[in-house]
Amino acid sequence: MRPSALPADIRPRPRRWPLAAASSLFFLTVLGALYLQKDTYTDDLAELSRRLIGDENTARVESWYFRLHDRIDQLQYRLTGGDSDPFARGATVDYIPRPPSRVIVLEPVRPVVDPPPGIPVLAVPEPVPPPMERLAMPEIHRLRDNREPGEEQWSTTGLPRNDPEDPIMARTFVRPDPDRPYATVGILLVDARRTRLHIVGGTEEPGSERRVDGPGVIAPEHMSVLLAAWNGGFQGPHGSFGMVANGLEYKPLRNGFASIAVLEDGTIPMGEWGRTLTWREDMVAVRQNAALLVEDCAISDRTGEGNETWGYVQVDSSEFITWRSAIGLTAEGDLLV
Repeated sequence: MRPSALPADIRPRPRRWPLAAASSLFFLTVLGALYLQKDTYTDDLAELSRRLIGDENTARVESWYFRLHDRIDQLQYRLTGGDSDPFARGATVDYIPRPPSRVIVLEPVRPVVDPPPGIPVLAVPEPVPPPMERLAMPEIHRLRDNREPGEEQWSTTGLPRNDPEDPIMARTFVRPDPDRPYATVGILLVDARRTRLHIVGGTEEPGSERRVDGPGVIAPEHMSVLLAAWNGGFQGPHGSFGMVANGLEYKPLRNGFASIAVLEDGTIPMGEWGRTLTWREDMVAVRQNAALLVEDCAISDRTGEGNETWGYVQVDSSEFITWRSAIGLTAEGDLLV
């Protein structure tokens, strides 16, 4: 006799948990791989998202992502700690040859009228210009009692022209957020008297809306003496902050926004456009970006303004916790990057 079929309630069911576990493991592996490569693909994914779902929705997704990223960073720091010095993360600085020192040749001054023979003449040399003052290291107000090695202390180690007696650059870092000890601000001090700031427009931004394209590269003639390079603000449509450089107007300059300029003689003025800084005929370039964060050594009241200050989207991007770059000037006029 053939055995009758088992009742439905006691039939062996296929084991699906191994498949579910494998799928979950695969999903987590993919997420982990994407997280490890986030710095490589984040910008491209953001641009793709803006094209597919628009700027506003992309800004919302970014706000969720940054909040999640911040929680992961906090958890990671509690479990494993981390490096607090942003300059200790494997960055390398190629050696940049030091330009030859200026040679001053002292020659005797010839008298206007030749003296009679036999009369001695004392030749007075040309006056020697005084040596340039050493780069001033600004005082850093103490933010923490438990400072890490190198924190809030200027150093020239690993930088071009790092002679402590004649530095052209110095660096340090601070940790301004007591709730996030891993959140560091790396600060690079650059002697503005012996360097030149160049502002270069990108091939697409910020002039895309006006179809004004920039070179988007560092000029070849500057590569041999290049000290540093960094990004120069938001894209053109994301705030409409102005930019003028080398005879091209990428975006019109707007009153009320933080602006840094370069003059023909290399001087670097900085301020709020329309209030402390206005157009001059000897300006070579001007770049704007949001509001001044610090003015006259005090945090600006404008840091708590509405969203237009930080971009045009309705999401409050001023609360995004993510990496940002900034630029400033010391009281002596040297660059802080």
